[in-house]
Amino acid sequence: MRKDEIVIDVITSQQSIALNLLKEQKLIKQYVFKSKYNLSKISNRLCIVAMLRWAICENLNANFSITNFSLMNAEVTY
Repeated sequence: MRKDEIVIDVITSQQSIALNLLKEQKLIKQYVFKSKYNLSKISNRLCIVAMLRWAICENLNANFSITNFSLMNAEVTY
């Protein structure tokens, strides 16, 4: 790992997602999303993409665009 490198560690469970930003193996920032319901596979992916975008824009001062990502069979149960 380079000295100026930031590592993004993603930890998921059925009801939460945690994004840890590490620099030289030290935690510099953590983003957490929690839900009272179990996340579907697609909602899990969407949350991770949104959290990554936020982390990249906030911490790296970079522009970010998502390409080739589609939500094909969306289902919502109430």
